[in-house]
Amino acid sequence: MKKLALLVASIASVYLVAKYDVIRLDGISGEIWNLFLGENTQYAPDYSHSDFAKISIGMSQQQVEQIHGKPLVVWKPYEYTKYDSKKHFVGYEYSQSPTSTHYRLRQVYFDGNKVAEVISYFYVD
Repeated sequence: MKKLALLVASIASVYLVAKYDVIRLDGISGEIWNLFLGENTQYAPDYSHSDFAKISIGMSQQQVEQIHGKPLVVWKPYEYTKYDSKKHFVGYEYSQSPTSTHYRLRQVYFDGNKVAEVISYFYVD
């Protein structure tokens, strides 16, 4: 029984280390959702989880593009919302679901030329 427990703990440890960057972005709950529901995520061509985790508030658009290249979609995330003070924000979408189902959402919102929000989580549709 001790050998089985050690084997399970070893496998879990290897899994968590291998998934460190994803867990850091989506949390343990994102991995649990993924295990049960699966995912269908399309990423921008130069995207990586470890590089996305490097994006921080205050970085310039140029710095973000140097890390990730161009996003899949550029849009105004607050254009049709009640958040009048954020209507000028520009959003970069680095992931999407090609089939409108569960996926790992990755977005960066800019206020002027600076990162104002970094959004990453497992989106359940």
